[in-house]
Amino acid sequence: MRDASPRPTSPRRGARLLAAALFTSSLAAGLGAPAGPVLAGDTPPSTGSAAAATSPTLAPVPSPTVTLVDGGKGTKRKLRYRYAAGTKDSARMTMDMKMAMSMNGQAMPSPPIPTMVLSLDTVITGVDKDGAARYEMTLHRSATPTEGADEMARAMDKALSALDGLVGRATITDRGHHRDLHYDIPEGADPQARQMIQQMEGSMSQIGALLPDEAVGVGAKWDVRSRIVQNGIALDQVSQFELLAFDGVAGTVKVTVTGQADLAALDRSQIPPGAELKDVRSTGVGETRFDLRRMMPIRADVTATTKVGMAAQIGDTRSEMGIDAEMKMVVEGT
Repeated sequence: MRDASPRPTSPRRGARLLAAALFTSSLAAGLGAPAGPVLAGDTPPSTGSAAAATSPTLAPVPSPTVTLVDGGKGTKRKLRYRYAAGTKDSARMTMDMKMAMSMNGQAMPSPPIPTMVLSLDTVITGVDKDGAARYEMTLHRSATPTEGADEMARAMDKALSALDGLVGRATITDRGHHRDLHYDIPEGADPQARQMIQQMEGSMSQIGALLPDEAVGVGAKWDVRSRIVQNGIALDQVSQFELLAFDGVAGTVKVTVTGQADLAALDRSQIPPGAELKDVRSTGVGETRFDLRRMMPIRADVTATTKVGMAAQIGDTRSEMGIDAEMKMVVEGT
């Protein structure tokens, strides 16, 4: 009789599966990377939808802090978004990623990762007296080719599938701070899909630049410090912004991002069995063109890199593994 017990996990397969798990986490956190930091959502509001199950409240994380470094030159104005009820906006996000993996200092084969495309449609449902806007959003994904793809690419594609048709609601302040971000989780969603959607509640708020409180001119610089929590990994992040151009309505900002995991705050229950996370570092550079009358950027280009060091017990073997991932993303308002 054929042995039906699970086959042992090879070192190569184990590393790829670990990489896929880390990628799906970083994907959720990286969707908004061109614009700035992750902003923690407050307690999710009730959706009132009988066809959807609500997700649990996310664990609270510190709110981001904004520090003006240089006020810039020339005419100085307070940058504030100006929303109008009923305004519809859309953006298309194209992501290209490559990943290099090593085990015990030896390079491992790294299969190509298909280009991934997501689109986001938003509508402003109301504007409060303080200028904050309430909005609804719908995510769509384009199919990625999986024929002939390896296990890691198929896992990534499955994670993206959970986002297709996803509906969410949130509030955004006139300085670009998203709050009360919440998605409807479809009934029957599997645990992986639920986890992916819950991660999105803390990450899609990155879309849109967080503005300083003070009046600024061209050349102004400000820092945003925040903490991202994804899959039990707390990443302390600093985003440095510079206002390159502004005509009174639209402008361009440059952003440089650095982040490092706080391993002391690691939730080890979220790490794959047998794995020890040793280091996670990320860097990113990008440029965003914005319009203060729109929620979505006119265009944003970003390149982000993540370096992960880990050890894993795979069978009787203790192995040191490294993952270097690079993601290039373009967000275009439509």
